[in-house]
This record gives sequence, structure tokens and C-alpha cells, in this order.
Amino acid sequence: MLNKTVAAISTARGKGGVALIRISGADALEIALKVFRARAEKIEARKSYYGEILRGNEIIDDGILTYFKAPHSFTGEDVCEICCHGGVYVTNAVLSSVLSAGATLAGAGEFTKRAYINGRLTLSRAEAIGQVIDAKTDSQLRLSSSQARGVLSSKIDKIRAEIVSCISHAYATIDYPDEDITEIEIKEINGTRRVCLNGKPIFLHGVLDQGYFCDGIFLPAEEKEYERDILRMKELGFNMLRKHIKIEHELFYYYCDKYGMLVFQDMVNSGDYSFLIDTALPTIGKKRGITHKATLRRREHFERDSRETLD
Repeated sequence: MLNKTVAAISTARGKGGVALIRISGADALEIALKVFRARAEKIEARKSYYGEILRGNEIIDDGILTYFKAPHSFTGEDVCEICCHGGVYVTNAVLSSVLSAGATLAGAGEFTKRAYINGRLTLSRAEAIGQVIDAKTDSQLRLSSSQARGVLSSKIDKIRAEIVSCISHAYATIDYPDEDITEIEIKEINGTRRVCLNGKPIFLHGVLDQGYFCDGIFLPAEEKEYERDILRMKELGFNMLRKHIKIEHELFYYYCDKYGMLVFQDMVNSGDYSFLIDTALPTIGKKRGITHKATLRRREHFERDSRETLD
């Protein structure tokens, strides 16, 4: 079902000033442009455009088209919303035109179901949307509104995380009874959030580890260099290494764990890597004067690389 592009009237049935027809799916924009003639050369995401609404070659109304590109929409798919005048007949005529252009009529709750399947809503928030619509008193509205904003979900997620942590710790203790298992967490102590090691606050002091080696630049000449570097930092009194940008070989993290050295791992820097721009030129003191803009493409690249870092 999710491979189909669906459409439906999203406003209440009946006569009104404005009605909204929502189209969701991979072909949403293509279908919308078959029935909507915008007074603009190019349709961009998150912008609204005025134009004529068509049924075949006939203009049946004028209105507004808004395009939301996946995953930044209610359903997590490409979505187009056409606002037309809110008469019963004209609204049905616009929907009929959209269906004739290739969309499938959405079932009851279809958009919310897709939002849930695509990870845009939790189950409790999806249920809360219906409760907000059906609310008849202020107390019902306050309760369902807070649930729709994710208040209940966040509390459940917190409880779940604590349970998973307890179970993981129990399994680790059973499987490795002779190992000295460490637990790192953030706890509030005297009104201040502190990093704690095995339940006690710890003062973290360490060095910025760029991950360059004199012999091989990115990798040491032999694996023992990892061990020597970490032991040297321990001898100097440091208890933490901040790994800057780079993801090291698994041996690095093994030796840190073996000798009790904490690691602060930088998140990915995002963007495409260039040896010339990102490594060679900075090594000889040349820096590029380009400020990266937080474009949608770079944001999606960052999110993908972040997931790969954790995996």
C-alpha cells in the first residue's frame, strides 16, 4: 500500500471558506502538477504557490499549492497540499481531478498510519491526534494535546532506556563475572548534571587526539603504537582522550578499554572528504575560506553519517 500515492480531503466535510486536499507518496508532486497550474517556473519545497486548479483542460477553481519534500513532511513522504474554496461540490471536483491524475483514494487515518510507519509519529502520538480531534472539554484537550506533543512518549522512552540499561548490566555481569565492568552516565548532583563513572562524579581531563601518526599519517606503523600512546597519556595523568573527527581502528578502542582510558568520540563532520582540501593543504598551513551552509543535502548527509558512526 505504501508504494501507492494517495489523496483525500483533509478538512471537514461541508461548506466552508477553504478546503484542503492532501496528496502523499512518491508521485505526489507529479500528480499535483497535472491538476495545478502554478504561476511560477519552478516548485520548491516548503513554499506556497498561487495558481489555477484544472480538470483536464478546464479551470475549475484557483487556490494555493504547498510542496513538502520527504522526509520533512507529516507522513515522511513527498506531500502536496492543494487549498481550494470550501464548497462541497468544488472540493469533490478537485479531489476527483487528483484521483484521475493517478492518485489512489486514501482510507480513513491513512496519512497518520503512514506517518507512524515512516517513523514520524510514535503510536501514542498517533492515537493522540484522534483524541485532539474528538476532544469536547478543556481537560480532554490539554491531556490529548500534551500526548500529541510527545510528553507521554518521552516518559516511556526514558523508562525503557533505564530498563534496557539494567538488563544489559545484568547480562554483562552474568556473562563476565570476573570483568571490572564500568558504567558511565549523566546524573544530577546538587542541581548540576555531572558525568559519573560507576555512580560517582568524575573530573575528565585529557588531550585532543587528532589521529595522525608520524609514520603512516592515518594509521600507525604497527599496532603497538596505539598501546604506547595510550599508556603514555595514562602516565601523564590523563583519564580521557577526545578523538577528533576521525574514527580509529578497532584496536585503538580495545586498548583504551583495556587500560581504562575514556574516549570522547567526535561526531562526523559531514560533507564529502577531499584529501587535497581536508588533509594536504591544512598540513602545510593552507586553509580554505569557505563557510559551509546548513543545506538540506548536508543535513541529510550528516544524519546518514551519524547513523553509520553509531553502527
